[in-house]
Amino acid sequence: MPKSTYTFLKLINEFSIVIPIIQRDYAQGRETAKDVRNSFLANIYNSLENKTHLELDFIYGIVKDSRFIPLDGQQRLTTLFLLHWYLAVKDGRNEDILSSLSKFSYETRTTSTDFCQALIKYTVSSTDNIYISEGIRDATWFLNAWEKDPSVSAMLNMLDAIQKTFADSSGFLNLLISTDNITFQFLNPESLKITNPEGLYIKMNARGKALTDFEHFKARFQQYLDLNHSQHKNRFAASIDNKWTDFFWHHKILNVIDEPFMKYFNFITEILYYVGTADGSFTKDNNTNNQAVITFDLIMKVYQKESNLLMLFDSLDLLCNIVDTKAFFSDLFSTQLHETGKVCLFSDKIDLFESCTATDKDFGIREKIFLFSLLKFCIERKISSVNQDLRDFIRLIRNLVFTIRQQRTTELQFILGYEMLPRILNGIFQTLISDNNVYEILLAELKITGFSSDSILHEQTKAKLVISDPRLKKTIEMLEDHANFKGNISNLDIEINAHKLEAFSTAISEVWDTRIAQELILQSVNTAKDFSVYADDSALGGKWYLGNTNKWETLFVKKDGRMIKSLTSYLSSYLEISEGMPIEKLKVMIAAYHAKVSTSSWKYYFSKYREIYNNHNLFAWKSDESNFRIRHLNHSGLNGFHINPYVRIVADKVENAICESGQCYGKGAEESALNLKNGIKLFCEEEGWKIVVPNNLELDNELLKMYTVNSTGTANEYLLQDQQGFDRIETAVAFCKLIPSYTRDIFAEVV
Repeated sequence: MPKSTYTFLKLINEFSIVIPIIQRDYAQGRETAKDVRNSFLANIYNSLENKTHLELDFIYGIVKDSRFIPLDGQQRLTTLFLLHWYLAVKDGRNEDILSSLSKFSYETRTTSTDFCQALIKYTVSSTDNIYISEGIRDATWFLNAWEKDPSVSAMLNMLDAIQKTFADSSGFLNLLISTDNITFQFLNPESLKITNPEGLYIKMNARGKALTDFEHFKARFQQYLDLNHSQHKNRFAASIDNKWTDFFWHHKILNVIDEPFMKYFNFITEILYYVGTADGSFTKDNNTNNQAVITFDLIMKVYQKESNLLMLFDSLDLLCNIVDTKAFFSDLFSTQLHETGKVCLFSDKIDLFESCTATDKDFGIREKIFLFSLLKFCIERKISSVNQDLRDFIRLIRNLVFTIRQQRTTELQFILGYEMLPRILNGIFQTLISDNNVYEILLAELKITGFSSDSILHEQTKAKLVISDPRLKKTIEMLEDHANFKGNISNLDIEINAHKLEAFSTAISEVWDTRIAQELILQSVNTAKDFSVYADDSALGGKWYLGNTNKWETLFVKKDGRMIKSLTSYLSSYLEISEGMPIEKLKVMIAAYHAKVSTSSWKYYFSKYREIYNNHNLFAWKSDESNFRIRHLNHSGLNGFHINPYVRIVADKVENAICESGQCYGKGAEESALNLKNGIKLFCEEEGWKIVVPNNLELDNELLKMYTVNSTGTANEYLLQDQQGFDRIETAVAFCKLIPSYTRDIFAEVV
């Protein structure tokens, strides 16, 4: 194999030595390599001291354009570089050799190259009293960011080891550069016509460490900038290993910044991709289920546009200026409840940057819109701290994004899809970010793409109210931040009721308080007319949702003229009660309603019996006129069980020996009957309780006379009729308790 004998000085005088990106970090100086390091230095010392020859095996690499790129030998070359530098400093012969040493550099990290160049450029005093690394670290030219570079850290360790080994030496630099005592064999693969030197490197040097995805990305992106945006390559190179690294170091995972940095980079790239698809700069050719897949081809497409590259760089600089993102987001957002001067996110995770860069799954489409929008706003406004304009802007974005929901039976579910982002993002960036406050922007006639005209009109109405009477701003924000509204307070009819909004806000806070039982709230709201929303149709009739814990917003934001009247009427009725705590006020409302409502109305029972309600509160009415042919559904569909609410209450109120409510459920289109254990069934009909008696039983006439029970004309079938002013549940309970005493088993008597 062709080879040549070289000393380090001969090699570096002939070529610039460039440690390539595919190489691992400098390892001989690591804390864990102490034995290897000391042994290697001792061998060199003994060779120079005794003037004997030391062969350092082969150095293998590529020669290209007067540059030698080692594929094997990086560790030895770096140590020899540091040894030459130290001995030159120690012997006071810097001028004799430093010009040659300046041709040594690292491509693995710019910080490594910067450090090596600084060693050559600046003077460092060598004394035996302190470690030379301390003198370097204390120098004004030493950057703290270099400490985070594992190669620089290892070089400093190696310099201390060299100092310890060669501190008492004399004239060793001359021996090192003027003799051939320390040599190695140099192999050039080009002379051997080797076409894949990197592959051969991996085979020849099993110690070589594969680069991380992050290192590959940095090298590849730097090359991309060299070819496409050379005017910005220095900004990237200077920042990626300095201030950006310093910032991400505070968010490292497993002691490295690779994952958080790449997550953030991919997030910015993804959003810029969506923005680009809306203005036609490139097509949707990289989608899986409408979400961008971040490949390097996509990265090149996105950042071909210089403004996108600047947005990336500016956003990273902004984060560096913010410094403490946790404090920043805590100043901007509240979690689940309203806090003055903050915007409620209705989420326990309000540090959007942490959600973006962490390993959890809590960074969805909404959070991406919020984070990118506020970054864009801060960059355009040149701010890095929270101010009122930012709060107003992000509140508007929060309000608009939370309107993109659709009712699914009892819940409002977000219907945000990635295919919607191009219009949404461009609507925000083209319309809502300017030097003016968003309330002023909203006063103009405008169209914000991606959002419904009703949503925009509602925000414009709020803006007009706030500008005309700034005192309303605090009240409107409190209402928006309530979990029942999540930004949309249109059902309060705010233009007409502007003078009542503060009182409405107080009433809502008092009634929908976690300390008040949901059943009591449900009883009270059903004293108002039509306090419900239509959910769906079914074989049992139309399904209506009445509200429940954490799902009240389905009623509060439903675009329905009925709910505007119901909600405002209910709140007004509550506010008319001037004395008492909220619970007492609700009980007064219910009692007053019972004094006037008929027992023939379902609302009498729904406001009287809290047992009617559970975790679902989805009911099916046989018809609009039905008061008693109602089913309480366990699930949104009819595949689950259901029960007539009156049947369930009666079953729960009689002894288990007579009936158990668990036996009274129907399924599908089946009727739900009060199934007594003796076989008698009671069906809740509009006229009263239909009683079906099995063939083997007979009801005593005395019981039939005691209550208004008449035959329906069908064998073994009777009707327990309602009496004006009598509670049919109480009637059924009393009747069922008497049945065991007034029933005869005909077949048993015959026997």
